Amino acid sequence: MDFVLGQAQIHTNVCSRQRPAGLYRLDPRTVPDYNLLYITRGRVVWVINHQPWELGPRDLILVRPGEPHHAYALNPGIDLTSIHVEVRLPGGRDVFDLLTWPRVVHVPAHGRLAGYWRSATREFDRPTHPAVQRMMPAWARLVVLELLAWAAESGILACQAMDPLVAHLLQELARRRGTGVHQKDLVRWSGYSGPYLNRLFRRAIGATPLQYHMRMRLEHAAELLAQDQLSVAGVGRAVGFKDPYYFSRAFRQHFHQSPSEYRRSLGAISPSSSSAPPFPEAATRS
Repeated sequence: MDFVLGQAQIHTNVCSRQRPAGLYRLDPRTVPDYNLLYITRGRVVWVINHQPWELGPRDLILVRPGEPHHAYALNPGIDLTSIHVEVRLPGGRDVFDLLTWPRVVHVPAHGRLAGYWRSATREFDRPTHPAVQRMMPAWARLVVLELLAWAAESGILACQAMDPLVAHLLQELARRRGTGVHQKDLVRWSGYSGPYLNRLFRRAIGATPLQYHMRMRLEHAAELLAQDQLSVAGVGRAVGFKDPYYFSRAFRQHFHQSPSEYRRSLGAISPSSSSAPPFPEAATRS
């Protein structure tokens, strides 16, 4: 879990707060990402794969991608906050796929998790949507990380066991995100052949060790570009690319933008996405 919390990449797609004047109702649908819904007031029934879940204040429910679901309120005055996220490791592995996750959890009233949800919900009281758009990805990230940490500490979340060799190499790769790594390095650190390590990593995290390491370096480069302290070439050198053209090409393959385009785009979009997502009070995707 420490590795997941340290390496998780959280992309916020859509956030909304629902406070209808009458009875709340959500028509049948599926979504392509993970939808976390937190009830602040009232009682509502969420029906997922034909199974109903009755929710009340401080209940949190997780809807997975592709799951058919709909919802309806049991009383007027519903207040709920919804975030749509993708949570992946640098190798591309879906974090929630690594976890045995309960469908519904009841959040303690006085913990950090409830506090983060309250703060995220209050963002929708701002007078302008652009301000909400800027702030909600940060709150969504805090909510997801605290949710994972709290659930693990509470014993309601189980992590799939990771091969000790994979865990060891992941730590080695994380320490070397500012430099290049070669297959011979992996063989030397582990004592196993390259093809064996590739098979082991693909089963565990969905990528080979070198693919994982490359993505980790490029994600770190994106963080450095956002800080705007180094030139593009300097960012490339900081993550182990001696050739700026190779760095630019690798970055574009991963982010679909050059490093310069990515840096310019940060002034106009949410920090969690390469295109500006909507965060309206009552979005179509709850």
